[in-house]
Amino acid sequence: MKLKGLKVGILITILVISPLIAQALSNIKHWISNDDENNIGVVVAFKKLENNNVTENVSVIYPIRVRLLNGSVLSYSTIDEAVSTIFKLITENRIALSDISNISVLLFQDYMRLVNQNVTSVNGTYYIPAYRIFFGSLAHPEQYNYAGKIVAVNEDEFFYGSYGGRITKTFLYGKVPQLEIITLDNETLKISGNEILLLTYLNLSEEYITYNELCELNKTAEYFSSSGYGDQVKIVVIDISNSTNASLSLIGEFPKLIFVNDANTSISPNITGTYTEFGFTRYPAFVYMRGDFLVWRKAIGVESTSVISGYINGLLKLGDRGIFSYVVGNIQAWNLIETKKARVSIYICDGFGNVTVILSYEVLDAENGTMESDSIMRNITEPTLLSYEIDLPNNSYKLKIHVMVVRNEVSEFSLTTIYDIEQLEEEKVGEEFPWMQVAMVMVALVIVVVLGYYAYRKTVPKTKQRKRR
Repeated sequence: MKLKGLKVGILITILVISPLIAQALSNIKHWISNDDENNIGVVVAFKKLENNNVTENVSVIYPIRVRLLNGSVLSYSTIDEAVSTIFKLITENRIALSDISNISVLLFQDYMRLVNQNVTSVNGTYYIPAYRIFFGSLAHPEQYNYAGKIVAVNEDEFFYGSYGGRITKTFLYGKVPQLEIITLDNETLKISGNEILLLTYLNLSEEYITYNELCELNKTAEYFSSSGYGDQVKIVVIDISNSTNASLSLIGEFPKLIFVNDANTSISPNITGTYTEFGFTRYPAFVYMRGDFLVWRKAIGVESTSVISGYINGLLKLGDRGIFSYVVGNIQAWNLIETKKARVSIYICDGFGNVTVILSYEVLDAENGTMESDSIMRNITEPTLLSYEIDLPNNSYKLKIHVMVVRNEVSEFSLTTIYDIEQLEEEKVGEEFPWMQVAMVMVALVIVVVLGYYAYRKTVPKTKQRKRR
């Protein structure tokens, strides 16, 4: 009896402990102890080999780590996995982006070098704060034997698209430690958690270059002001030449913009200046940030009002989910000639997950009446370029295109544009060969020749005529 009771006790103990062991092993994949700070990118995973079913220990270097406010650190085998997992948690209301403390990453070139060298341990200093770098997508991931598509890149790789596409909008930049901005009036700019900041880096000493961008930014500020978001969206112009002062004439021309010098900004303790801290060497440069210091977009180059408003409206409308929503980056149309097939391409970018893209079009006549219309639906799972052909009937004058991105029956983004259609020249009346006119000319020539001949006979002396005979 004692032996039987002992066996039952052992069995119960195994049943109780087994789930706990399984859970602990499962957590090893994504959770890293706070005590392993020096080797925080390395954990031991368990992998079953498909060929011989032998289980072996495999040291894994993770390309990304996400630290939460509660001190926990999540690590993933690819950046794609980090995005998909956190997006799922957000849609299930189990986590919010505000719960993120900071994100650090390995640059893709460093990650691949470590993997190819079979390095099994790296120091935590290898990781870079994500707000200092950029993100791109691999056009050919199979060339690198990498399971994902999203990679961390430096500014040159981002600017030139070294690996493929660019990703400008993502939560992967994480939060900055702080944000201090001293205005030209020597006052600290007050920032609240529900605000959206657009930090714009320009060289204001080059007024002939920056003036047009300032006009566009002022137009953007007026747009949000008229839309009721004037107090929530702040556009800060940061002079990287540090030459701006309160007497600068430009300031009076653009009263809706906030002007500061880069030397009077800080996102890291004991470090002044934010332009290079964000990883920039080129300008114009843009950083989109929430009031809780979460960086959600970085861009290089001129930005228009339509582009800026498109990104910010997504965040205002959808909150956290707006950072995952797709954007219509560009619409191009050509061969816009009546009776021809117009070709249309739409670039859907900076989003994540499964959505439906709806292209609706109308072909209009001279009185703006609808001649033809239709809607075309396409399902996508990643940023892509979509192409279409649209028949343009005779006497068509305009092509109106409306693009909408829909996720779970909710519109994430929409854009409408109208193109003029080139008209064919009308055939001129009476363009047949002018046979009648030619006949009349020929008759006239015959008459002239005959009359000339008789005139010649009358005027030549008869003696000469006889001699010729």
